[in-house]
Amino acid sequence: MTDRSQPTITGYFTNEAGKKYIMAVNRDFENSRTISFSLPAKPASVKEVSKTTGLETATNYDSASGTLSANFAPGEGRLYVLDESSASEANVTSLTADAASVSAGSTFKVKYGLSSVAQNVYAQDIKLHYDPATVEFVSAKSIKQGVSLLQTANDQAGNLQLILASEGPGNEVAGQADIVELTFKAKYVSQTAASEIKLTSARLADSNGIEYEAALSSVTIQVTAGISGDLNHDNRVTIGDLAIMAAHYGKNTNSPDWEQVKQADLNGDGKIDIEDLAALARKIIG
Repeated sequence: MTDRSQPTITGYFTNEAGKKYIMAVNRDFENSRTISFSLPAKPASVKEVSKTTGLETATNYDSASGTLSANFAPGEGRLYVLDESSASEANVTSLTADAASVSAGSTFKVKYGLSSVAQNVYAQDIKLHYDPATVEFVSAKSIKQGVSLLQTANDQAGNLQLILASEGPGNEVAGQADIVELTFKAKYVSQTAASEIKLTSARLADSNGIEYEAALSSVTIQVTAGISGDLNHDNRVTIGDLAIMAAHYGKNTNSPDWEQVKQADLNGDGKIDIEDLAALARKIIG
């Protein structure tokens, strides 16, 4: 972000409202300095926050080149505010699925990627959310050479976090690229449901440690209803399904694993009992 030959301290941060700032300080306490900045994301505008009034004032920022310069008194610090829309316009995420519709028990893949990257990205903190009632997360892997998926965190509420880093110069993400392949499995649903997988946060960082928020994206999958009584999801109702139901006999809405076994409650009365066993047996005979 700065010329390292200059005695300058710079910091990039975002306030609670999402507004982005840069603080620059002249480390030379004896001499004035003309200091130039290069902003890789090339925001639409950069204004200075006045020390006396707190108002945003014009600067000599050049949006075409992404540079700005100013004369700093000895030890002086200046606070600059970036155009709020600049980061999201310059960095855009993408989520693409390999199928528009999947049936219960089937797996499908979603690719996470970046497009319109304005600066070289070396690290990423990606957060997603999916509907745990309709799909379950299976796995994630990097599909871009030279980019490692270092950590994957997933919880029961459908929140997924990925931490990625490039393996040195030459492996940074620039321009457009698919980066991670996510595998999900469709759950049993009583009726076809639209299941959205969406990015909730995408924080990127360049080689100088400057962080950027990317524009978010989402993808929706249609999860089609399965065959009632097909508990092992092999697209037929057989004695194998009856065995699964029998193994969960007596469970009800108070059982800790009810979400996983409730598909065996064929009549929807909140419990797995003799009525469910009889109903499934009739399906096998039929």
